[in-house]
Amino acid sequence: NMSLSALYSVEEPLTDIQLKQIYSYYQSIVKQDTYFIDCAGTPQQIADSLYHYWEKYCARSGRVLVYVIDHVKLIKKMPGQSDIDLLDTMMTLLVDLKKKIATAGGKSLGYVLSQLNREITKDNRVLNKEMHRPDPSCLYASSAIEFACDLIVCPHIPAKIGIQSYTTENLPTWYMHNGIKLPMAYLEVIKNRSGISDVTIPLYNKLNRFNFDEMESEVFDDLRKQWHEDKTNIPEIRKQSKLKLE
Repeated sequence: NMSLSALYSVEEPLTDIQLKQIYSYYQSIVKQDTYFIDCAGTPQQIADSLYHYWEKYCARSGRVLVYVIDHVKLIKKMPGQSDIDLLDTMMTLLVDLKKKIATAGGKSLGYVLSQLNREITKDNRVLNKEMHRPDPSCLYASSAIEFACDLIVCPHIPAKIGIQSYTTENLPTWYMHNGIKLPMAYLEVIKNRSGISDVTIPLYNKLNRFNFDEMESEVFDDLRKQWHEDKTNIPEIRKQSKLKLE
């Protein structure tokens, strides 16, 4: 529950107890069969590595291979290869990998982290409430990602790009917690191959720990009501809420 700034602080070193807790946490990761590949690779090298890990650690035991690529801009290009071609190749290989593992009787789940382009920050979008929500056109190399992914979600903080009241529903962009003004965060589901897309999920902003938590519907309804009643004062989350924030 420490903030990232506290963990990185040079002026206030961690105590022996805190260091012990952190060491214990990282030791627990070792027991989770979590592997890190720090060397950037080409799309083919990444796909081959992922299949190798599935074959070695998952195939016989029936485990699901869960992988994260962080992020697509760090993938190695071949000489003369464009960014768009690089992403097209990577996403096509990941679709092939999924099918290859499935054909062999296995299962895999991939998280591919990308970024938004600058489309979302343009004045015509900021000023037009109907264009506040991110859509596939806002994604870097959108065509490749939209084609390959079953689910596309985008964490979004409207206040950071100057939006005063979010979407045509005039959703809150700020809230107060324990006397601290925080920009409201939302998770936008912009594609869902197997379910409902175009869903906006309110989140608690815990970016001091690089984290978000989903906000309960009753808490958000209360916050939204306060926001509509008086936007001159940033609404405070009600004290009688069942929620217990850390």
